[in-house]
Amino acid sequence: MHILILVLGVLNAHCAQLDPPNLTNDGLPLKAERFFTIHTDEGTCMDIDISPNGKQLAFTLLGNIFTMPTTGGKAVQLTTGLSWDRHPKWSPDGKKLAYLSDGTGTENIWVMDADGSHKRAISQEGLNAFVNGFRWSDIGNKIEANGHVHDLKGHKEPMARNNLHAVDSIVKHLELPYSKAILSPDGHWLAHINLKVWNQRKDGDNHLKLRELRTGEERCLVCPIDQWRENWEQFTFSKDSRTLWIGYGGKIHRIDIDTGEDTIIPFTADIQVEMGSSLYHTFSMDDKVPEVSYLESGHLSPDGKSYVFSALSQLYTMQLPHGKPKVLVEQSTGQFAPRYSPDGSKIAFVTYETDTIGNLWVVSADGGVPKKLTATPGYYQHPEWSPNGKWISVVKAHEPPTWKNALSNVGSLLLISSDGKTMKRVQDSVEIDDSGGFTPSGKELVLLTRPRKSKYKKLQKKHLETGKTTTLALLDRYAKEVSLSPDGRHVLYRIGNSIYLTDITLHRESTPILSHGPNMGQIITINPVQGGHTADWTKDGKGLYYISNSNILEVSLAAITLTLDGQDPSYRKSRNVVPTDTLAHITLPFKEQKGEGVLALTGAKIITMGPRGVIAKGTLVIEGKRIRDIGHAGQIPIPRGARIMDVTGRTIVPGLIDMHAHNLLPDLYFPKQWWSLKENLNFGVTTARDPSCTFNNLGYVQLIESGKLIGPRSFGAIAHASDQFRIDTQEDARFLARAEKAHGALFLKVHDEYSRRQRQYMAIAAKEEGLNITGHTASINLHGIYNLSMILDGYTGREHITGNGRLYNDVAELSKIAKIWHTPTLINSSGKFAEIQHRYRSHLNYPPIKSLDHVPDSTLKKASTNTNLMHKESRGMYYARNFANLIKKGVRITAGSHGDYPGIQLHWEIWLLQQGGLSPYEALSMATVHAAEGLGLQNDLGSLEKGKIADLLILEKDPMQDIKNTLTIQTTIKNGVVHKPEQGPMKKGRENQR
Repeated sequence: MHILILVLGVLNAHCAQLDPPNLTNDGLPLKAERFFTIHTDEGTCMDIDISPNGKQLAFTLLGNIFTMPTTGGKAVQLTTGLSWDRHPKWSPDGKKLAYLSDGTGTENIWVMDADGSHKRAISQEGLNAFVNGFRWSDIGNKIEANGHVHDLKGHKEPMARNNLHAVDSIVKHLELPYSKAILSPDGHWLAHINLKVWNQRKDGDNHLKLRELRTGEERCLVCPIDQWRENWEQFTFSKDSRTLWIGYGGKIHRIDIDTGEDTIIPFTADIQVEMGSSLYHTFSMDDKVPEVSYLESGHLSPDGKSYVFSALSQLYTMQLPHGKPKVLVEQSTGQFAPRYSPDGSKIAFVTYETDTIGNLWVVSADGGVPKKLTATPGYYQHPEWSPNGKWISVVKAHEPPTWKNALSNVGSLLLISSDGKTMKRVQDSVEIDDSGGFTPSGKELVLLTRPRKSKYKKLQKKHLETGKTTTLALLDRYAKEVSLSPDGRHVLYRIGNSIYLTDITLHRESTPILSHGPNMGQIITINPVQGGHTADWTKDGKGLYYISNSNILEVSLAAITLTLDGQDPSYRKSRNVVPTDTLAHITLPFKEQKGEGVLALTGAKIITMGPRGVIAKGTLVIEGKRIRDIGHAGQIPIPRGARIMDVTGRTIVPGLIDMHAHNLLPDLYFPKQWWSLKENLNFGVTTARDPSCTFNNLGYVQLIESGKLIGPRSFGAIAHASDQFRIDTQEDARFLARAEKAHGALFLKVHDEYSRRQRQYMAIAAKEEGLNITGHTASINLHGIYNLSMILDGYTGREHITGNGRLYNDVAELSKIAKIWHTPTLINSSGKFAEIQHRYRSHLNYPPIKSLDHVPDSTLKKASTNTNLMHKESRGMYYARNFANLIKKGVRITAGSHGDYPGIQLHWEIWLLQQGGLSPYEALSMATVHAAEGLGLQNDLGSLEKGKIADLLILEKDPMQDIKNTLTIQTTIKNGVVHKPEQGPMKKGRENQR
């Protein structure tokens, strides 16, 4: 059992005093540009404290601190600005307030006079230093927190640990659930609220209870006080321990300890809100002939005159620098990882023939008929030639590469003779992303392994005759495309979009640790302007080359060596780009899959979701990929020669837009088809926004655009999380934004574990690059609603719910004026999937990610009789009611599935929003017109209007009569192309397609 106690120990007066920190306040990088006043009489997640004399309350609203009399009334705002201020506590003499604020860029302790004057920071700690709060010391004008005592001048000294256990000894034997708890000043009472961990599925009520510590008797004060809360903000006893003051239900409450009487303390507040500039951008989808802008991989010929590369899952060769790309070999399979033989006469490559299963092949560098070298199909990757051209090393993955095992999948390193007659197994359990490659002598192979539970990969050399293995370096677990130079000194590797290079002989450690540069020692970044991938060495080892979009760039090792040896310190100071030459710019147009000719749909009810509303019986004309005309039947001319589809009695709605669809795609090579993409289209999802996409997402986008892959059009962004991406400076953020934009992103996604300063760096970068930006919201957030500060920073999106319960009028008004789109992914956070799974099992065509486990017959019986999607007391319904209420108030909400059950899960999300209190039309708008606005693509998507993209569903039944009729899909039209969905039930034998 766990219990959170907001009580700290007593200062040991004999501790040595530490020097005061340098309290220079660098502040927040973002400056306020928008100013508003929000009038409210209710608040979300209010921290509350009462003054020692019992006459004043301090409490929080939207990251600002207010005071007012304990009798209620008009609140006075003490703090303003972009900083998010919380956790106010009165000093023992009532003359000061201490609080937590991120005004220094990370959250620290601040102090001000009781009237709001003389604000200053008295600590300067790093991220998450005060998640356990703080308290005023009983001795002197000091504050205890984080194992230290801080005076008001900024000095701190260690706190005696032996006193911290005095309070714990009182409660350690109490069998309480995971709770937020406080002790009364007289030590007689323990008030606690049971909390719900994120994956708890039953009994969602939170109860505020009071335990009399002398007798052990416990009683309810407010039962339930809320539902499904995973954390709780600050509440407090009065100094005389006779009343408890707490915020819930959007109001401030005073609860009498003796009688249990619960009194609402009325208040009003005019919140002076300051925000950064609006970051919202809109985009247009043009009708130009598309060109390839993502190359999967490539290789330079030994003489440096030719280049072979994979684009749109097809191999091409070209003469450098200005030759025209030519198809190397015609196959109906995906072709990847081409490698020239040492003499340049042949090219080895691997294929994906059925999903991610394929073979190793060799073909003449001039093309012709390829020869298959592998006897059995498998998951082959990264072929490399031996220096004498007799052998090819290749990795055969043990499992099909998927998003789920991207960091854990391993394989066997094989040697296959170039004639395909002999195969040798060199080593098992090697990293599939990088292993393989010979040293110049041909006697050793370079490989990567990762010991179990280790966060590092091992870069090793293995002697083919003796079997001796030598470890050269340790690499970050996210490092990919690792390559050792011919001289054995330099290592190339990629993390995200950043290519790093180091000379391992210059590192002081016997085994260098290679991670993010350049602050990791002798490591530099190649192309810090935009980044790239698939870096490799020239044959002579004097340079390296890499792919950046459709450009092949080259860098001299001599220029890099100047930096590594410290002879050119300007790079370190200004992060200048190492001089780069362009080997080639590849121009490769391709045909977009779109409708051909003219198609007229006649006789259907048309729910346009646009200005024309609902057309009872209409005609919709499609030409190419756009809507040529739309209106009432008999009023719209049908062009001569048009194909006519009579859909009388059917209902037409816009194609669905999933605003949080993880497409679960392999992140190395591209499968011939992928089940989750097909399943999305089966269920009418014509556009998918993936806020945590793979690095190669742009390749998927273009394969879908060309029609080689079946699926919804995709708009993705890499999820920037602190364990993989460093954002130490504004320039770091600019690099990430530039790289994402170069990969076709319309938005950035930032996780909320970064500091406020780091998240503001990303907001500034998004504005400079003309991108929207969304923030990830952790399900368990020890800062309460602190992550709502992203709204003040101008973020245009917010993903998921938090464990903080309902959002009230203050947040509703802030969201409206800030123009932010919330995507709560209710289904993903709701639990109780068993009934839903089995009720709709027959609709699925492919196995979902979350297993369809066996459930008791009693549950199945409930599933067959329950007409609602979820029980009214479920976690999903709790949040659905809140978000439906926010929508009624004008807050922008969009539907996102999370992709655990691709396609059908978006329907569940729409249904749940409707069940929360929306009309069917309002619920459908969350996945159509409002979703298009959230993407910034409302000029082309989201509604059925003349000139917009022809994305629509023909339904057998009207969803306005029953929202569940969204599943009665007869036909899906995407980009003007007609798709007939596969029909369930889910077929066996498709498990390997995950």
